[in-house]
Amino acid sequence: MTKIKGSELELSIQDTEEQTRVLLQPRDDMKTELKKLQESYTDMLNKQNAELRAVEVSIYKHSVMLEQVSAENCRIHLCTRQMMEDIGTCRQETERYQQEVLEFNRKAKDFLKDLQEAWKRDISVIEDGERSDDVLLVSMNSVSNQLKTRNQQLTSISKLLHQKMLEFSKRLGDKATERQHN
Repeated sequence: MTKIKGSELELSIQDTEEQTRVLLQPRDDMKTELKKLQESYTDMLNKQNAELRAVEVSIYKHSVMLEQVSAENCRIHLCTRQMMEDIGTCRQETERYQQEVLEFNRKAKDFLKDLQEAWKRDISVIEDGERSDDVLLVSMNSVSNQLKTRNQQLTSISKLLHQKMLEFSKRLGDKATERQHN
């Protein structure tokens, strides 16, 4: 009986081993499948981790760029404000210069008007002077002509007197000679 029991026991052990193998077979398959899934999951996690790092690097780069853009925007706003102030100043200066130009033009017109009036007065004075000069010249010519005429008359009178004196001297001389002879 012991043999039967040993053989039964052996059969029972074999049967149990067979059942255990049958039961363990899906477990091995599942282990293999689990290992494949684990490797796939690990690959997926590695890819996701790499993508996450790339996203983090990209976020960091973009945040640095955003800070640069913000700083540049602040600088642009300051420059824009300064330019607007400069434009306002330029407009004020332009208005002031335009007022100065208008004032200069007004003064230039007034000055031109004054010059034209002075010119007219000068022309009038010159014309009056020329008329006076003409009258004076005519008077001087008349006096000169009168003086020439008087000079000619005096010359004629002087010649006549000279002749009369010569004649008188001759008569005196004749009478003196006559008296001496007497």
